[in-house]
Amino acid sequence: MIGSLGFDMSLVQRSRGGDALWHSAYVFGGTARLADGSVVDFSKRNDVIASFIVKPEGMPAWTADYAQLWKRAVAAEKRADAQEARLFELTIPRALPRKHWVTLGRHVARTLADHGMVVQVGIHCPLASDGDINPHIHFMATMREIVDGEFARKKARHWNKIFHGNAKAFRQKMAEILNEFCRIAGVDYRVDPRSNAERGLPPAEIRLPHWHILHYKRTGQKTRAMEQRDEERAARANVARLEAECRQLERELEAARTDASAEEIASAARPQVARALPQPRAIRPDQNAAFNREPLRLVEFPMDRPKIQFAPAPIGLKEEVHSRLARNSKRLRACASLRVFVAADNPNQARNVDRAIQYCHSAVTKALVRQFANAPSRHQAAEELQALDLLEALTELDAVAWSDVELSRFENDLDALIIPYGLLWQAKASKHLRGLDRGAHQNPTI
Repeated sequence: MIGSLGFDMSLVQRSRGGDALWHSAYVFGGTARLADGSVVDFSKRNDVIASFIVKPEGMPAWTADYAQLWKRAVAAEKRADAQEARLFELTIPRALPRKHWVTLGRHVARTLADHGMVVQVGIHCPLASDGDINPHIHFMATMREIVDGEFARKKARHWNKIFHGNAKAFRQKMAEILNEFCRIAGVDYRVDPRSNAERGLPPAEIRLPHWHILHYKRTGQKTRAMEQRDEERAARANVARLEAECRQLERELEAARTDASAEEIASAARPQVARALPQPRAIRPDQNAAFNREPLRLVEFPMDRPKIQFAPAPIGLKEEVHSRLARNSKRLRACASLRVFVAADNPNQARNVDRAIQYCHSAVTKALVRQFANAPSRHQAAEELQALDLLEALTELDAVAWSDVELSRFENDLDALIIPYGLLWQAKASKHLRGLDRGAHQNPTI
């Protein structure tokens, strides 16, 4: 059995309000007192299966205590925008028995501890959106080496070579470790580290930043991104329900065909007996009967015919999309910002194109990103966007991609690109895009 690899990497950053003590309490399901004196309490959580620390040989005793470890790690960081810890999250395959979860967590953490990191591990198993279990492992790794019983004065910059600019190779390494572990455990399961797009699968559900959930808990109102996520969940559930009904109908149809074939064989084997047919009776027609007012129409059910798929032709598509954009200046600005974000003269063009394609859901938006990446580089104001032939390459797509659903996803992508903490969001962005700073998109939240 082959599945997707669920693996994420991130950092605890002070500039974004991150706190290593808060994350540590979340991982082991306990309490912690933060630097400002407030106390966080996760002791009421019932989904924490196990929690432990994996450390290199010869480490001092205080590294085995969660509070002491991260208090010293936080105190070692002096900058206001310091990075306090490195975070990893690995999804455990549901096919792997529970008795192997702790062993897997220690095995993966040992690969990080071999480089000198002290790693806190927490195994969680909440319920997923489909009602089944969602087992996963949290890893928190220190950012400095421990020298003479204390954290070093300088960060271990050589560790950055393992992660920075090497995300695909690191994911590949995690997939190899998990596949080898499943093979040794006798579990018939393998993970594929490639993206859904590379595997020819539909895009996975977008993972929203934590501030969306906090906003919903504080105000009781969902953000636009949360509403879009819920709509996609409902659509996926509806598709799954329809597919299940189709499979059930196919099974019933196959059973009916089998019964009909058996009946034909049995009737052919029985001797033919001549019987007198009954004489038709004269019946006075009822003038109010429905079958007398309307002629009988026979409906032919296509038993063995292949399914016919209808796809709207892309007639007037450019005018349709242009008219949709013209009704919303915010989406026009999103298109202009996206063009600058993936322009050829952007020093981070390759990374920006990959992130934009992963962030967006519509095939229309992804094709637009590829066209912008190959177009001549220049800042484009929103009012000039109508003059561009944006859809020259897009019309080469399959006509099925130009359905109403795809156009709706295209509009949702443009709205989500510039929401707070979206891919193109800037805290102090100017409304005039001629002076847009391309260097402002260093840390988009995906």
